[in-house]
Amino acid sequence: MVFIDDSPFGKAMTISTVAIVEDDPGIRRSLRRWIDATPGFRCVCACASTTSALARIPRRRPDFVLMEIRLPHESGVARAIRLQHLMPALPVVMMTFCHDQGFFLQSLRRAPRASAGRDAGKDELSRRELDILASLSEGLANKEIGAQLGISYDTVRAHLRRIYEKLHVHSRAGAVSRYFQRCA
Repeated sequence: MVFIDDSPFGKAMTISTVAIVEDDPGIRRSLRRWIDATPGFRCVCACASTTSALARIPRRRPDFVLMEIRLPHESGVARAIRLQHLMPALPVVMMTFCHDQGFFLQSLRRAPRASAGRDAGKDELSRRELDILASLSEGLANKEIGAQLGISYDTVRAHLRRIYEKLHVHSRAGAVSRYFQRCA
């Protein structure tokens, strides 16, 4: 969406629309206020449940969704997969206010794998690759990932190369995004 602001110069400004899926009302309100106060962004809906998200988000057609991983009744990962079946081009950014990396990895492992057939095992991510993928999603640099996992910088790079090959991507963001797409 593009609009002309009220300034005397009348500059055109692109607005990115966002939907939020967060069960905690305080966090949901804070995120909505933060997004609406950020120039260039507008929250078009804030959903308290995954059921509400599946009903409202397709009608609102946001540019992207911020979705909490830890949601009651069904994980955010599972709902993100369902939402992307309805709207395949919709980016879903997973977030969590939980500092339990184990929960994040469990969420990833519970999502169904897209690969099947006789070559399915070859493209599956190892436990260490999932650990590195989780660190990627947190925005950590290679040195930080190595320090967090107790491995060398070169080992992190080697794992990243294998992750990129398995997921057929060429970037860190692409790796996280493609993994969630493959889970659909």
